[in-house]
Amino acid sequence: MPAVSVIVPTYNRANFIFEAVQSILDQSFRDIEVLVVDDGSTDETLAVLSTIKDKRLRVYPSTNRGRSSTRNMALAFATGEFVAFNDSDDLYLPGKLEMQVKYLRENPKVAMVYTAAIHIDDAGNRLPGRYDANASGDIYYKVAFFRPITIALPTVMVRAQIVQDVGAFDDAQTRFEDTDLWRRISREYLVHGIDIETCAIRTHVGNSLRSLDPSEIMVQLDYYIAKIKVQDKPRGRLVSFGLSRLYGHYAQAFATVPEWRSDWELLFKSQWYELPLGRYCYPVARYIYPHRTLHSFVKTEIRSKTYAAKMHFLNFAYQHYVRARNLVRSLKR
Repeated sequence: MPAVSVIVPTYNRANFIFEAVQSILDQSFRDIEVLVVDDGSTDETLAVLSTIKDKRLRVYPSTNRGRSSTRNMALAFATGEFVAFNDSDDLYLPGKLEMQVKYLRENPKVAMVYTAAIHIDDAGNRLPGRYDANASGDIYYKVAFFRPITIALPTVMVRAQIVQDVGAFDDAQTRFEDTDLWRRISREYLVHGIDIETCAIRTHVGNSLRSLDPSEIMVQLDYYIAKIKVQDKPRGRLVSFGLSRLYGHYAQAFATVPEWRSDWELLFKSQWYELPLGRYCYPVARYIYPHRTLHSFVKTEIRSKTYAAKMHFLNFAYQHYVRARNLVRSLKR
């Protein structure tokens, strides 16, 4: 039985799949199996995979089922003590698996480890920005709502038993399925971040924001938030602030695409409505930031250093409002 099972779903990635798989097979840690599930590709993806002659690689052709179902299919075949993931257009950098296996074996109380990552373009050239990995321990509030930490799926390694305990990817999710899994893991277990770049996440036309359907993103966002509201109630009132932050995160992203104006305005409104007393504050915010300045607000205010402080102040004010209200009610009795 191999120590690590690496899960790779793919669909029409003939131009990237060889490099992605080879970056896994070339790792210094050799005790691995690489499980590639082809999700009904119509290009030469399977033909490219057939040129890789390595006994550790196993390829499973499938019908088009979506990436959550495809990953779950690979998980069903996985036999490793640990599970890692890669997307078929991204790359592992040298030493990734060795470092993560070493850490998990030395820290049995940690369920999952993730790392930093860089951005690259089609040709493999580095782009500005990176995924940070500077949060560890009980990080539920830091990862479930995408801010301040977004965990890139290829950077993750998790104990296989943990995935069995919390459940695999949600087949109904076509987006946010990886963050949903990190949310369920971090809600119950300790997670560790290693702020060393071990993966290269590729940005290209096929996965850019503009290539996506905004209505599908909105539907999937609502589905994800509905899950949080039902499943994470024990986490308390701060969940509502996290949901506000999540809406704000996507309002910021949508604001970069002018054609999606109606959607990012709805996200901006939802951000306020998730907050205590937010539905009363929203008309004021909407007055202060009319249509001509709302776009600028979404791009700058949400990512400002004072944003979190303002949210905490609102929470503080709301708690005192509740105490005063309850005191008045008790005096009236």
